[in-house]
Amino acid sequence: MNNKKTWIGIIVSVLCIGIFAWNINFNKLTEAIEKANYLWLIPGVTLLVASFYFRAVRWKLFLKNIKDIPSGRLMSPLMIGFMGNSVLPFRLGEFIRAYMLKHQEDVYFSQGIATIIVERVFDSICMLLMLAAIILFFPINMNIAGIHFLNEHAVKAAGASLLLICFCLLSVLIIIRFKTEFCTRIMRSLFKNASFEHKLEDMVQKFAEGLKVLQSIKEFSYATILSFGVWLTIAASVYFVLLAFHMGNMPFYAPIFIMCIVAIGVSAPSTPGYVGPFHAACQYAVLALGGEPNLAGGFAIILHLSQMLPVIIMGFYYLWKQNLTLSDIQKIKNSESS
Repeated sequence: MNNKKTWIGIIVSVLCIGIFAWNINFNKLTEAIEKANYLWLIPGVTLLVASFYFRAVRWKLFLKNIKDIPSGRLMSPLMIGFMGNSVLPFRLGEFIRAYMLKHQEDVYFSQGIATIIVERVFDSICMLLMLAAIILFFPINMNIAGIHFLNEHAVKAAGASLLLICFCLLSVLIIIRFKTEFCTRIMRSLFKNASFEHKLEDMVQKFAEGLKVLQSIKEFSYATILSFGVWLTIAASVYFVLLAFHMGNMPFYAPIFIMCIVAIGVSAPSTPGYVGPFHAACQYAVLALGGEPNLAGGFAIILHLSQMLPVIIMGFYYLWKQNLTLSDIQKIKNSESS
């Protein structure tokens, strides 16, 4: 609690919960939750779990030039890492995932982190491309709860900006992969601290190894298809939660739009489990598509639970399967950091 980041996360979560509750009638919210058809959560959760298998297959591809690991074996560090992101602060699950990969498969921590960063960049590009397409080609209502956020021209400009960001991210990946020495020279010129400079150079080199997928059009295409597969499968799981709340009449792109806005929202600092940012982002995404505030609020609460609980349960299952606890992982981390 003495950590400034902890307090920033708490403040952001409290503010987002306030934004979420601003237009809510809690009696109607309770009614919306009670009237939901929870049978639709069965296919929704099933698809969410399937998205993690796609992640494991894609991670295997990114690790291919480091070590050939079956995707089934990668499910353990993957789910433990995502569980860590759900129950621990500061996205520590990403580091836990790399430590678990080191502990389980003897892959250097820096190599594991590099592939995870590559994965996150692919995720970002994929998500931003889909969001940009929706903003540019479909109507989005920015007059939400009586507040006019952006006019139509500003919304379209935002969509074009997202495309530019995607182009820049992909360009940076290509430069790092094919001009690795050039990038390390830039690092040397920017950072004069010998110890830090060496670590940064090593990270650039390991990151470039994770980007070897860019050398093959076939592998790059496969990674791209898997990335869209991950996100579209998650979007399909969101669609079934919309059906649970009797909102299946929303535009066909609604699940993708909601998923993308939530992904951007949870990137903000928050308490563990993304409480607050997830709910506010989800609610306002539904409102932008013409949803009703109380229905949107109930949907946000149940979507959060349906996305978090399976990940936490699967993560702890894989911990149990390996006879480990979170404190054991902390000991592994400390021993390998020393």
